[in-house]
Amino acid sequence: MDSQFRQRNMDASNDQSVASTAATNQHRSHVSIDDLPPDVLLVIFREVLLTVRQPTFKGFFPVGWNDQHLDPWPSYHNLMSPHPFPESITSVCRHWREVMSTVAFFWTRLVIWVGRDPTPLSTVCDYIAWSQNSPLDIHVLCTPEESIEHHTTEKAQVQAVMETLTPHMKRWRVLHMQLFFASSLPRPRIDLVGRASKLVELELLSTVDDCVASAEEAPPIVGEFQNARAGRS
Repeated sequence: MDSQFRQRNMDASNDQSVASTAATNQHRSHVSIDDLPPDVLLVIFREVLLTVRQPTFKGFFPVGWNDQHLDPWPSYHNLMSPHPFPESITSVCRHWREVMSTVAFFWTRLVIWVGRDPTPLSTVCDYIAWSQNSPLDIHVLCTPEESIEHHTTEKAQVQAVMETLTPHMKRWRVLHMQLFFASSLPRPRIDLVGRASKLVELELLSTVDDCVASAEEAPPIVGEFQNARAGRS
């Protein structure tokens, strides 16, 4: 009798063990990258960043998150992917976006599109906030499909973008604008006024020169545009 009771207890114990193992295996089969803690995800995302920006020295990348340890962002133009790093990563899911938003040096390059499918100003504001106080490499680009019919739209969009960016002028490191119409470009000392003390590269390009040279119609100079390379423009 006792031996039968012990056997039943052993069988029940074995059944529970098998059930526990099966449940564990089933849980493991559903584990994905989203189950990784944020600090591990950030290490993975940083490795992706290092395929775009190389460390400024050979050897192991130091512990921490410092933009100064990386080479400058590569140049960018409107024939490249419309969703470069980090947008190519953060567009996967909201969780990844939230994790990446905690690290400023992911967001020190802003690629802002104007034209038919413009970057929402709310998104630009998010990028600026996430970059914290870091220097900014800014690229304002029109899509290659732009045409003469979008003159008014482009100019208005660019003005709205510049109104969003100008309060952060002291953090500008690169300002590269590649638009369709020359009249959409901001003009130094007229539209661009202030002190951009970190600015080392200013490039204002357009496809169509629709500006008519006329001394009578030239707007007055509003103020100085100071930058790191030229001092004044």
